[in-house]
Amino acid sequence: MSKLLGFDFSVEYKSGQTNIVADALSRRDADAVAVHAMSAPSFDLLTEFRTAAVADDTRRKLRVRFEAGELGDQWQVVHGLLTFQRRLFVPATFSLLPAILATAHNDKHEGVQRTLHRLRRDFHVANARAAV
Repeated sequence: MSKLLGFDFSVEYKSGQTNIVADALSRRDADAVAVHAMSAPSFDLLTEFRTAAVADDTRRKLRVRFEAGELGDQWQVVHGLLTFQRRLFVPATFSLLPAILATAHNDKHEGVQRTLHRLRRDFHVANARAAV
């Protein structure tokens, strides 16, 4: 979901043979349970992230600095969330950091490098290597 935050997109209906790149969500004969399982997140991390971000002092101070124009072009606010280089910013003191790290690690248990790669796709974590 965090990848989609930076995009402005629309959903278009394409019928039958014109939809040459059909996926499971556009196939009528797909098993509804399987489609639901593929498309539903296991938990709503973005909602939890928004709630925790409001209470986080580091993020709040950075947001004030961003609004004052003190931060560079790499910083943005996307849908109310502070991003750095188009990834959600996570300070070292953020309350959800352990859950974010666990999600990146528990995905496939492939070690530090792969965990860092998965983490850095969506999040900018201060001192990510040390955190992982």
